[in-house]
Amino acid sequence: MEEWELGKGCTVVLSACDTARGVIQEEGVVGLARAFLAAGAGAVLVALWKVDDHSTALFMRELYSSLLNGCSLATAVHSTMLRMARVVHHHVALEHSPERKNMMLDALQGPAALSGCSEQAKLEGCFSPRHWGAFLVIGANTVLPPPEC
Repeated sequence: MEEWELGKGCTVVLSACDTARGVIQEEGVVGLARAFLAAGAGAVLVALWKVDDHSTALFMRELYSSLLNGCSLATAVHSTMLRMARVVHHHVALEHSPERKNMMLDALQGPAALSGCSEQAKLEGCFSPRHWGAFLVIGANTVLPPPEC
């Protein structure tokens, strides 16, 4: 990958499972993220453990929405995690309140990232931190370049 000519400081998102893994050597962990950084990436988003496909797709849609709106990678990851954590928090609060369940589901209809999740999944854990808490930014706090016209 060092031969690749990535744009200096570009952002690389690795949404697959265990992308933070590598071999521990004297100079640190040598893995996929380090290879992208050596090839010129400014930042790499990796997963520390196995991640659920559906939850990751929801996470990535929300993440890219933030990135395309000008947020830095670290800010986009942070805001996406907070958004998904709020869904979990509200779900716990609603478990014993059936009348508020419909209010919660209505509130979840707006954001594009949430619309792909079934009602059952919304209320039973596709937003659990075990599914999205694995993501970690390595490198600088990069921002996507503006789209070319």
